[in-house]
Amino acid sequence: MEIKLYCILLYAFLITITFPMLSSEAKQPLSLATDQTSLLSLKHTSLLLATNWTNSTSVCTWIGVTCSFRHHRVAALNLSATIPPQLGHLSFLVSLDLSNNHFHGDLPQELSLLRRLKFISFRLNNFTGDIPPMLGQLSKLEYLSLRNNSFIGSIPKSLSNLTNLQYLSLSSNSLSGEIPKEFGRLQSLQTLSIQSNHLYGAIPSAIFNISTLVSMAFTYNELSGSLPTDMCRNLPFLTKIYLSDNQLSGAIPTNLSQCLRLEMLSLAYNSFSGEIPSEIGYLASLRELYVGGNNLNGILPHEIGHLQSLVTFGAERNEIAGSIDFNIFMNMYDNYSFEISSFAGLIPTEFGQLYHLQTLVLELNNLSGSIPHELFNISTLRFLSLLGNTLSGLLPTHLCHASPFLEQLYLAINSITGAIPNSISNCSQLTILTLGENKFSGYIPTHLGNLRHLQRLQLHGNNLIQAPSSSFITSLTNCRSLTLLSIDDNPLNGVIPASVGNLSSSLRTFSAQNCKFSGSIPVEIGNQSNMMGLDLSGNELSGNIPLSISHLHELQGLDLFGNMLGGSIPHAICDLFSLNTLGMSHNQFSGPIPKCLGNVSSLRYLYLDSNILNSSIPSSLWGLKDLINLDLSSNSLNGFLPQEISNLGAAIHINLSMNQLSKSIPSTIGKLQNLVDLSLANNRLEGSIPVSMGSMISLENLDLSYNNLFRSTSTPRLL
Repeated sequence: MEIKLYCILLYAFLITITFPMLSSEAKQPLSLATDQTSLLSLKHTSLLLATNWTNSTSVCTWIGVTCSFRHHRVAALNLSATIPPQLGHLSFLVSLDLSNNHFHGDLPQELSLLRRLKFISFRLNNFTGDIPPMLGQLSKLEYLSLRNNSFIGSIPKSLSNLTNLQYLSLSSNSLSGEIPKEFGRLQSLQTLSIQSNHLYGAIPSAIFNISTLVSMAFTYNELSGSLPTDMCRNLPFLTKIYLSDNQLSGAIPTNLSQCLRLEMLSLAYNSFSGEIPSEIGYLASLRELYVGGNNLNGILPHEIGHLQSLVTFGAERNEIAGSIDFNIFMNMYDNYSFEISSFAGLIPTEFGQLYHLQTLVLELNNLSGSIPHELFNISTLRFLSLLGNTLSGLLPTHLCHASPFLEQLYLAINSITGAIPNSISNCSQLTILTLGENKFSGYIPTHLGNLRHLQRLQLHGNNLIQAPSSSFITSLTNCRSLTLLSIDDNPLNGVIPASVGNLSSSLRTFSAQNCKFSGSIPVEIGNQSNMMGLDLSGNELSGNIPLSISHLHELQGLDLFGNMLGGSIPHAICDLFSLNTLGMSHNQFSGPIPKCLGNVSSLRYLYLDSNILNSSIPSSLWGLKDLINLDLSSNSLNGFLPQEISNLGAAIHINLSMNQLSKSIPSTIGKLQNLVDLSLANNRLEGSIPVSMGSMISLENLDLSYNNLFRSTSTPRLL
């Protein structure tokens, strides 16, 4: 709303101007009238400004404008508009906040005239171009935020001239190049944030000599090299280090223990090696520690147990060995989050004593045994992931009886057996439940329908069945936020109920391959107009594809492979204009390939092989210029290959074998430069093999067998 954009002033940053006016800053004396003239150049950009900014009222009463008390000049602006060069005439401006608006374009050079500025915030706009080096002329600047824009190019070295700067954020842009080593001159800087850009190279050692630094943040870049072994020698006030998601390597410096005020240390998802230094255990103020996703080895140092203030610990996806020694964590009763991996053995039952724990991630370990029921006695638990272990046994009988706030439960890829207990309905706050790839058996409980907040349910890869008297799918219609339902590879038997059409309108993916479903595809499937992925492959479905399929306008993937579906391919398929993948192989479809398929320009993968199709290949298919895989093999297709086959320039795999195609191979086939696999075997093709095929530089597999072809004297011998 315009009222929100234009009227909210950040009074905390309005600074009373106490400096005498410098008349040398312009060719004519500057005054409040000059300020008014400059601001009037902005009024055309907004209807609200056009009606509020008028000559009949004082400029100091205008929306978004604040004047200083002493000189009665414009001192602060909070606007939404394009920035005109006249803004440079506001010579008494000390605070300029244009954040969270819709500004665009380059920053005008005239900003360099605003020599009194102490505060600039242009965050959350769409400014483009380079960051102007002239910003380095604003010597009084203390706060500069350009984050969440679209700035490109390198960071200007001139910003190192801003020796009064305390806060600098250039995060979430498209900046590249290296961090200027000249930034070491910013000896008043407290916050340096340049996250989510494309910076590369090493972090300049001079950065670690800015003794005033409280927070440094360089996550989500491409920074490399190692950290200085003495990185904390001159950083007595540092409380936060964010270096995750880069390409940093080498050992984690033991000198980190000298950053005595450190509360946050994030080094995850780099290439650090060696052991976690035991010296980290002496950072008494440390609350969050992230070292996951590296190449760390050795064992978890016992000194970690000294960190009594630690609330979040992540060491997943490393090569740390040994079993989980709970004695390391026994003093951390205020811990909110654990995330560790590469451990073996049993899950300690003592984890149940961490009464403030909210997140426990023990995924991708070699943990064995059963899941301790004590984990579900943690009343504060919200996130539990044990996936990717070798856990066995039954699930605890009384799930979530004492942990009613559990929101996400990941138990997939284990060897858990037995039935899914009905007590799962006690986990009433669950949004994500993954039980796939285990050894669960018995009925899928209809109590799952009581999980009203459920968004993702994955039960695939088990030995589950559905009760004969009631359908669990029908019970899931109560889950109105469901976006993903995966029940693949379970011997469910029976039919797909019509109630599938009553599932959440938010459903994006329904995957039910290899479930032994029989009967027809229910017409009601067409009610799922927001569905993006539908996989019913590997079942025993029969009958025709319902015409209601045309209502699935968002569908990107449709896989019906390996059923007994028959009849003609309905033209309704051609209404799926977002379709990327169409798999109808190994069915009993007959008749012609619909010509209208050539209108589905989004198609990348088309599989119609192993059916009873008996027309010629529609000429419209050769117009699918972005098609990557085309398989029409094992049908009764006739006719010939046209010159237009060369339009399939993006194709990597083409299989037209086991048909009745005749005449010669067109010479234009040599233009398919990306083709890796080509099979035209078992047809009625005749004539010479085109010389042009010798120029198909990507071709690895070629099958022309069982035709009436011959190699002419000019055909390359490699064919």
